[in-house]
Amino acid sequence: MDWLTEAWDSFNEFIPVTETVSNVGNWMQDNPGGASFIAGATTGALSYMDSEKQREFDKRKMREERAWRESRSQGSSGTGNYGSHTASLTQGLLN
Repeated sequence: MDWLTEAWDSFNEFIPVTETVSNVGNWMQDNPGGASFIAGATTGALSYMDSEKQREFDKRKMREERAWRESRSQGSSGTGNYGSHTASLTQGLLN
């Protein structure tokens, strides 16, 4: 097959899609109330899904910040409490 035949076949595969879109467009023009309802419901559903994702992100961020603060408050920062270390170093030298 040559490229022109392949292009024509590919174009013909999209005809049902374009017919469907055309039918939907015609229905929307004939039923503006229904189209408005569907648009509103879709907008509301997408808004709800977005707010759910934002809430999950906020919860995860708060958990991570809480864990970080707790790890910092437990002295795991690497500083402090050198008393036992220095005592073990000097134990045999000064006695």
